[in-house]
Amino acid sequence: MKESEIRLIVGELIGAMENNRIDAFSAWEPTVSAALSRHKEFKAIHRFLNSNYLYQTRQFAQQHPDASLQIHASFVRSLHWMNASNFKRDGFLGRSFEFLKNQGNIPAETSWEKIRVALDNKMVKAVLADTAKYRLDNFYPELDE
Repeated sequence: MKESEIRLIVGELIGAMENNRIDAFSAWEPTVSAALSRHKEFKAIHRFLNSNYLYQTRQFAQQHPDASLQIHASFVRSLHWMNASNFKRDGFLGRSFEFLKNQGNIPAETSWEKIRVALDNKMVKAVLADTAKYRLDNFYPELDE
């Protein structure tokens, strides 16, 4: 299959499979789980944990420190929820790094450790230091209220 043969139809994926307009699709959650729960005959042929990144400006973090920490707490909760092994060398990000390096998209002298360390930040450490306050094991905090 060529890249030019791919058409993005995210909102139509399940219906397109139901109506035999497509033979396969690749998607993020919750599309995959919805499709598999509605159609037991659908088969997942490959799965991996998706990776996400969280960015904010230094100015926002300085002006809204509590909100900034709460945002980071939600990000950490999602990492816990996904049981992310993404930051391990043999995890999704590590394997992606090696693939891109082998393809010449990342300089050969770049080490995984240098990249992994860059993914760490002080706010995530602050959230992890107070797991009770940021309720990292509670994936649906609105249900507790």
